[in-house]
Amino acid sequence: TLGISPRGSWTDLRAGRAAPADVATPVSATLTLVAGGPPRLADAPRTAAPMSAAERKACMRRVSTLAEAMDLVVIDCGARLDHVLGAVTPTGSERLMAVSAGSDPVGLAATYALCKAVGLSRPALPVEVLVNRHEGSEAARCFDAIDAGARQFLGLTPRLAGAIPADPTLDAALRAGMPFPDAAAGSPAATAAHHVVMRVLAERPLSRPGT
Repeated sequence: TLGISPRGSWTDLRAGRAAPADVATPVSATLTLVAGGPPRLADAPRTAAPMSAAERKACMRRVSTLAEAMDLVVIDCGARLDHVLGAVTPTGSERLMAVSAGSDPVGLAATYALCKAVGLSRPALPVEVLVNRHEGSEAARCFDAIDAGARQFLGLTPRLAGAIPADPTLDAALRAGMPFPDAAAGSPAATAAHHVVMRVLAERPLSRPGT
């Protein structure tokens, strides 16, 4: 999607087979990618047993050492709760950004359930909701539904992280194989996502000299 070939996957860190720097792939002067998925390094076994929860946490701890040189780290945990909780570490600058991908009751309930589960396990973790494929009043309606339930039943006060509008032109370009940096030029969805990232960067505590 980004037009590069990842050096390795974070799963290559399993059992100490690789160092974190071995799986960090530069994308540009300001972006570094650690790919997910199966092992990619040439000497990695291709038929390894599935990772246990303890192994996932160990790999996540190892790859998190790369954060010391970064201004912002984004971890795509997917929708599985064990993956989300495994990626959370007790640091003051962490936040959960739950992505609500639909205005239907099922999609809203799934986002609410994630907020509930994380709130019970990590009550001090700030929670934000990013509404995907909606904008304006529809995005506000999605957030208000989740926010009302979280406040009333969970004692949580989520924050609206922003809204990413649907962009059929971008979708079509990506399906056709165009690298994201090229397809995103002028895209309303990419512009909205950029605004979210810049806001998060502006609010991030300065923990490294010169940042």
